[in-house]
Amino acid sequence: MTDDITYGRREMMGQVAADNTVANEVSFSSRFHYNHITSLLFLSPCLALCGSGPFLQAFYVGQNGDAHKCIGTAKVLEAARVMGLWASSEATDEHVTEIKLVVSGGKWIKILQMKFQYDESLVPISFACEVKVTFPLMQDWVKDVQWIKDETAQPTHLALCFAHNSVAIYSLATLERVHVKKCIIPCILYSARFLGNAYGSLQIIVGTVFNEILIWDVFGPRAGDIQKRLRGHEGVIFNLTVDEQLRRVVSVSDDRTARVWQIDAQAPESAPITLFGHAARVWNAKFVPNSPNLLVSIGEDCTCRLWDINTRECIRVYEGHEGKNIWSVDVDPVGQRIITGGGDSGIKLWKIAAEEATHNKIGIDGTITKGFVLLGEDDALTCTEAGQFWVFLRSQNAEPRMILELSEFKHYVTFAASECGRIVVAGSKSGTLTLITPYSEPLVEQHRWQVGTGKLLHIAIRTLTQKEWLLFVFAEAHAEVLVYSITHTDAGFRVSHIADMALPDHFWVMDVGCIPHVSHICVFGSKAGAIAMYDVRHLLEGPKGASPVNLQPKCVSRRVHGKQAVTGVVIEKDNIIASVGRDGFYCRYQVHDNRTASCWELERIYRSRITKGWLEAIRCRNAGGEVSHLLTGFFDKQFFVFDERRKQRVAAVDCGGGHRLWEARILKSGALKFAYLRKHYVYTIEWGVEAGGDEILQGAAGIEGRVVRFFSINGTKMLVTSGEDGVLRFYWCTESSSSGRLTKAATVKRHFGGVRGISISNSTTSAGDLLMVTGGAREELVLWKLHEAGDGGFRCVEVSHAPRVYQEEMEVRLMDVCLAFNGKDWIIFGAYSDGYIRTWKYDGCNLTSTGSSGWHNRCVLKAKIVALDKRLLGVTAGTDGRIAIWDLGWYDVEEAVSPTPIWNMVVHQSGINALDVMIVEDQGLQIATGGDDNGLCVLKLAFDISSAPSHIALHTLSQGRLDSGHSSNITGKHDSGDGKSM
Repeated sequence: MTDDITYGRREMMGQVAADNTVANEVSFSSRFHYNHITSLLFLSPCLALCGSGPFLQAFYVGQNGDAHKCIGTAKVLEAARVMGLWASSEATDEHVTEIKLVVSGGKWIKILQMKFQYDESLVPISFACEVKVTFPLMQDWVKDVQWIKDETAQPTHLALCFAHNSVAIYSLATLERVHVKKCIIPCILYSARFLGNAYGSLQIIVGTVFNEILIWDVFGPRAGDIQKRLRGHEGVIFNLTVDEQLRRVVSVSDDRTARVWQIDAQAPESAPITLFGHAARVWNAKFVPNSPNLLVSIGEDCTCRLWDINTRECIRVYEGHEGKNIWSVDVDPVGQRIITGGGDSGIKLWKIAAEEATHNKIGIDGTITKGFVLLGEDDALTCTEAGQFWVFLRSQNAEPRMILELSEFKHYVTFAASECGRIVVAGSKSGTLTLITPYSEPLVEQHRWQVGTGKLLHIAIRTLTQKEWLLFVFAEAHAEVLVYSITHTDAGFRVSHIADMALPDHFWVMDVGCIPHVSHICVFGSKAGAIAMYDVRHLLEGPKGASPVNLQPKCVSRRVHGKQAVTGVVIEKDNIIASVGRDGFYCRYQVHDNRTASCWELERIYRSRITKGWLEAIRCRNAGGEVSHLLTGFFDKQFFVFDERRKQRVAAVDCGGGHRLWEARILKSGALKFAYLRKHYVYTIEWGVEAGGDEILQGAAGIEGRVVRFFSINGTKMLVTSGEDGVLRFYWCTESSSSGRLTKAATVKRHFGGVRGISISNSTTSAGDLLMVTGGAREELVLWKLHEAGDGGFRCVEVSHAPRVYQEEMEVRLMDVCLAFNGKDWIIFGAYSDGYIRTWKYDGCNLTSTGSSGWHNRCVLKAKIVALDKRLLGVTAGTDGRIAIWDLGWYDVEEAVSPTPIWNMVVHQSGINALDVMIVEDQGLQIATGGDDNGLCVLKLAFDISSAPSHIALHTLSQGRLDSGHSSNITGKHDSGDGKSM
């Protein structure tokens, strides 16, 4: 016998009493709120408003080094995002400012009275927000608002433009609609802006879905008629900004362009100024006050761009938001700073007036420079085609001087210099090394020696003390790296051969990572994507012997950057290695000392794709006591610098693309100096790398993700989210009354496509780690371990990954994954887009396949595992609206998945996007589903599991359905276990 369960809206929200009060009403409070930043408005050069979801926030954006801070938050709308802000009259005394503000969102319009309090330094410290007027819900979407003022500049009316190309004007005294006008062209608008603010002479400029810009009068005998058409865009018009003083408007469009038009009705029609540079759709653009030739635009490519309207060139690109959209932008009233809000819920502040780069050219006319090295801050040493060494001591205002001419350095030279520039070593193609001290008097060669007969391919100098250095030499004819000690004594320089570091097979050294005062580890990066590590402790601490010692690698790891070269390696504290390669990835590794095997083990703890181009080097910079990595590389004719800590590109310069000979170094001022060899000369460019945006509000990229999971590590709550970009983003959920924000813990880029499924174990491994499995495009199923690092940080380390089922290029996605422990091994249950469910087993070392079934014969959307009386059951749901239950075996018993389910039932008319399974009393299951048909379904099932492995009896206890749980497809469902569903 079955009992039908009927869920209605009253049952879900609580019972309604006779007095219309709700009994047992469930209340919710927001601990963390993350939403798109949909509107921004500068009220003054140091005060900005932000609209995010239904909330309005006020920020003090400090100047002259002052800290930025949020001075207040208010919820101003109920069920809409704040899409527009319009400020009007202002009353100010010494410490109080009052402002009237219109807030719009969807079909809602409200007028607010805002009061800001200032301290003795005239810094805003708080604000109060009071709703003065709430207009009735409009019948159409509001696209623009304008305060209409009288002769005394006091607002008397409010003009609204709607999405179906009509305008309504309301009296602020009576709140009644006093004027309505529709355009003669009844089209849908994506954007609109009013021209003027006087009653009787108002005009409106609108952007239509037909790729046109229309200007029409709101009043007068020609009201509603088109006064001017602006054609040229090849896509819908997303936004408009008007400069009434210069009678021009900028429009942005689906065609990836921003266009500047003259809108004077009497002026002859002319072609617009077209600005093309965004890689995706452009959402908004603003003119820069006090700079009529400058324009700012934002777009779907997550960049903010500064344009010179006269030259039609993009003169600066601001990058720093994560994800794929910057939704809102504004420029301060004095035209000095830009504020942007992104789809990552973050707000950034950018300087418009950036420090200009300094360009210099180094070389001697009539000579051909073949190599160079930078010295100190301003100096350089070069070698010409004829083997002449020239020193350029610009720091001493000295003329260039030739200090050496050596025949063995004709046509080829490789250089290395110490950080201070006091010593330089030059290597030749015949195996000769020459030690030069460019700052000594007289400028002479200090030492020369032969290391073989082959070409010297790579040399590097690392500092031990102010008078002692290590020199690493890699020669073409050697299968080892030769290590020399260079010591400065009263008698001169002494060079000693102290070690030979044996190289693995097929190992071409590209970079040397050795920081003696940080770690005893020395690491080499190779041209074939491998790294080799050595213990150089006794070289750093012990006495240098008469004969060189032979060092064997303690660890060799192949293809850490695929088949591409490892171009940069550095050592951090706690035996952590960072590397970059020409595959565009930045990686970090933890080195473990396996004393049992007398070797080292390398564990990758971080991997992130930085660029589609090449990464060529890592430069360390100390910023406020914290060491950050600046990653340098080449992409699309540019040399760029990426700040890994801030996760943004901070500088870029056109240099024609990758160069064979180049060098970059960080100066004491924090600026970066880049030098490259081109057409027989050395060109240097020096510019600051602090051009990145100040973070006003920390974002949480991934809020558009397809999956979010909460978990705990050592009692601390965390969440992980991911989506179509394939990036796993981890956040600490520690509640803080001061911030009320999530704190970013880690960002991991491993998947090449979107991630659809994440599952995290409820119990830990024997080492105390949590296991996590992720699945997404290209059949990628990756197993991770999660643990808290010793420094209080967080680590997500890849453990294993499943091999592809289809070797040919088939687009098969993992739609969902679930992870469970059966008492012996970890079982992974996956739902695939090819109609198969597949199971995998992880025994602590290896990940192996244990079975599959194509019974669904359609895309499987959801997969869950439940443990019922020491037996694992799998629940799946597909695009045909059918759910199925699978027998996954007993605890501690390895069994293959059955080819057919033990039970199945059609519960929806189409795909099931939400699935939740929980244990209920009397050995039963409760299954809740939500589908594309907008319906909710709940089933209660009872199982009779005997001791025989093959015998499972099923009884359906009850079934309930709500056909219209939502007005659109249901994507998430959760049962709390107390009879309530979410």
